[in-house]
Amino acid sequence: MAKTKKQEVCEHIVRFIKNNQLRKGDKLGSESALAKQFNMSRMTIREATRTLIDEGLIYRVNGSGLFVGEPKLVKQTHYHELTSFNERAKQQGMLAKRKVISINIEKPDEQIAQELHIKTSDYVYHIVRLMQFDSIPITLEDFFMPVSMFPNLNVSILEKSKYKYVETTTKQKVNESLQQLKPIIVEDENVRNLLDLAPNQPVMCVREVTYLKDGTPFEVNTSISNSKLIEINQVAKRSE
Repeated sequence: MAKTKKQEVCEHIVRFIKNNQLRKGDKLGSESALAKQFNMSRMTIREATRTLIDEGLIYRVNGSGLFVGEPKLVKQTHYHELTSFNERAKQQGMLAKRKVISINIEKPDEQIAQELHIKTSDYVYHIVRLMQFDSIPITLEDFFMPVSMFPNLNVSILEKSKYKYVETTTKQKVNESLQQLKPIIVEDENVRNLLDLAPNQPVMCVREVTYLKDGTPFEVNTSISNSKLIEINQVAKRSE
């Protein structure tokens, strides 16, 4: 589906902020200047900036123009619930987007093979995928899935719902995920750029093995989420 002019302008502005390393409070300019810069009508620019203002990416000061803001906080309650990314985006009034950074077929190391209940001589997909709400980078996934279970897996599928594909292919429900959560500092500059992280910014790293209803593991996933944009709320109840 072709992008609308408003979507193009939104992406242009977000890219301009990132490429020029603009930070919160930096001046972006006026709508008339942006219209000239992007060769778009004032009406299109106004629609795009209204969307970005709603997302918290920019803000307006009357008489002074537009300034860089911070994206709205994405609140996620009960991190252990296997809620679809589409549903979480919808809850924020945003659109879920997935961008495949890389996909390779390789042999797993011993730990991955053990967790997926396969042999080190078997093959797995090794996939890196960026998850976004609209143009806001939320999570970078680095995961492995057995080729034998999903022989038709491709980029087009991965840009849609992974769990929906898994359930359609296996005829089983995705049942549970065993997770390990820890805060880390990202040293890889490419990862920082993809998630728009500041140097030395703490982030949440989650390593998980996800299982089908019959107990079969189908994915080992290590994901990094921008801790400025994700708020995790848990409810702990004392057992009787």
